[in-house]
Amino acid sequence: MQYTRWDKRHEGLVELFDDAATHIATFPIDAKGTHQVSVGDTSWSLETTPNAVHALLPDGKKYSATVAKNFSRAKVIDISLDGLAVKAINEARKDWVYTLANEEETKLGQFSGGNNGVRHSVTEFEPDGPLSDEQKVFLSQISRNTLESNLNSFSLILTISLLLLIPLVVFMLL
Repeated sequence: MQYTRWDKRHEGLVELFDDAATHIATFPIDAKGTHQVSVGDTSWSLETTPNAVHALLPDGKKYSATVAKNFSRAKVIDISLDGLAVKAINEARKDWVYTLANEEETKLGQFSGGNNGVRHSVTEFEPDGPLSDEQKVFLSQISRNTLESNLNSFSLILTISLLLLIPLVVFMLL
């Protein structure tokens, strides 16, 4: 699997597809809290908080991603894929890279919030990387979670700014 992409939202769900347009997972649109998610023929337990995402797979594997405060302000995301240490590093404002958490920081993949990155979120993976398809699905969820957290934070700031400007504009027009 070279990349994954999130499809359009419908009925409270969003679906994940691979590069061959094969459906591979279904997640709730609002993943906050604890949910059962469908990944292939299995069901994962997914728990999402403002600063962490944890997944428990049926075979007992545990995946987690944590940040210091919250995903919308993170510059580095620490990820554990059942013992495999990975980092998501914010290289530019909207561009992220997944690397192994070793001295070489071997690149595993990337995602971006630019060019409609939230609506058409694509996570690309290195062709000969060490990741399993399950790990790629979890990293795709982290990509989506990070991009949506940034969008929600930006939308809130924009809304508050506009509300504060309304009295000023009204005063200037009077």
